[in-house]
This record gives sequence, structure tokens and C-alpha cells, in this order.
Amino acid sequence: MAGVVDAGLAQEPRLLHSSETDDERQDFYLATIDKWNFENRTGPEFSQEGRGEYILEEVPLTPEALNAVNLLPQEIAAVLREAVEHGELFAAK
Repeated sequence: MAGVVDAGLAQEPRLLHSSETDDERQDFYLATIDKWNFENRTGPEFSQEGRGEYILEEVPLTPEALNAVNLLPQEIAAVLREAVEHGELFAAK
């Protein structure tokens, strides 16, 4: 099953992690995206001031590659690294 998003076409998205505060919930998904146009992205994370930058960068799913980039938020970076280290995520071959 494919999900259509404004910036790309996600193949088989699955929820990796959810994070909640008193006023916000963030869901983090993993998916394969074969084609994307990052200029077409939309949503509150791109329009709210003070949210920082969202930069698209392709990173291999290895502990070394993940440790070499500044993934934010730190909570999701830790979840992603743990999943890779425990063999729950694999890089595409």
C-alpha cells in the first residue's frame, strides 16, 4: 500500500515512535520514498515560526552513519539508533 504525501510517495509507512507533550503529539514514521519533491512539503512543522529547519538528507541505516549526523529531536534519534543497533531496521539492499 502506498501513501501519497505532498512532497513524495511513501511506500509501506509504519509508525516508529510517538511523542506527546501537553499541547502537541508528534508521530514519526518510517517508509521508503522513491521520488520526492521537498519544495512541496506542507504542514504545521513547516509553517510555525520557531520550529527550526527541516533539511532532507539521505542517511544509511547504520550506527556509524547515524552517529555522524545531528538528528533532531534527540528523542527520535535515540529511538532510531536503538532500533538499528538491535537489528529492527535494515538498510535497503
